[in-house]
Amino acid sequence: MKGKYTLLAGGLVAMATILASYSNGPTQMGGDKTGSPLSGSTTCTSCHNPGSNTRPTVTISVLETITGLPVQSYEAGKQYKVILSSTAPGGLTKFGFQACMLRTGNAQAGTIATSISNTKVTSRSSVQYVEQSATLSTNGTTNEVEFLWTAPATAAGNVTVYAVINAVNGNNSDGGDIPSQPATYTLSAPTSVNNAAYRQAGLDIYPNPSASDFTAKLTVQQPGTAQVSIIDISGREVLAQQQILQQGENTFTLRASSLPRGMYVVKITGDQLRVSRSIIRQ
Repeated sequence: MKGKYTLLAGGLVAMATILASYSNGPTQMGGDKTGSPLSGSTTCTSCHNPGSNTRPTVTISVLETITGLPVQSYEAGKQYKVILSSTAPGGLTKFGFQACMLRTGNAQAGTIATSISNTKVTSRSSVQYVEQSATLSTNGTTNEVEFLWTAPATAAGNVTVYAVINAVNGNNSDGGDIPSQPATYTLSAPTSVNNAAYRQAGLDIYPNPSASDFTAKLTVQQPGTAQVSIIDISGREVLAQQQILQQGENTFTLRASSLPRGMYVVKITGDQLRVSRSIIRQ
């Protein structure tokens, strides 16, 4: 009988160790749970069985750190904020998460850094995973967490965020927990810019802020045609115009007087031309 009790006690200690480790993030003991190609189709459901409960979906947003505007492509070497969000199932007030950033070939893309407390970055097989360092608390009806990502110094093809959020009841067991569906968000590779003359393009917009229209002054080293867009904070294009550019200084009006007050981004793109500035409509 003593041997059986010893085995039982050992099993309970092992289980407690596993559960404590997973509350500090799954990477070291559980590996990749994001549903990425590196996970082998393993997710949080390998330990946390949601039963018949509906699994929440995760929304992934990638924002410029300065303007807070969402992006669909990245610029080499630039830092972005990544936000993961899901609905918190009723009665579950805690959660954990895991995310990674992979480029073509399923290799690490750029570098990840934490931006809020109780989160950490763990490396496994040369890939960075961001996850909880302690169980996180639900904010009302939402489970939300964020981290920082710096894009590769040189273009590395498309980059995909893989993420999962696990809503838990905090009772130190895997019963009653509801993991989300794995989620992905792909950032397009930056447009190649090879023409040194266009890389020297300078853009000035004034007055800024403005209660009416804006004046744009764009200086380029050779002529061409550019597409001028104004993007709102949701990422929607609210104004578009085509602009013929002459070599040297070009001055033109951005007719924004009809736009609601708020922050916008002016993007000017053309043949190997890409430049943007933030504006505020008062």
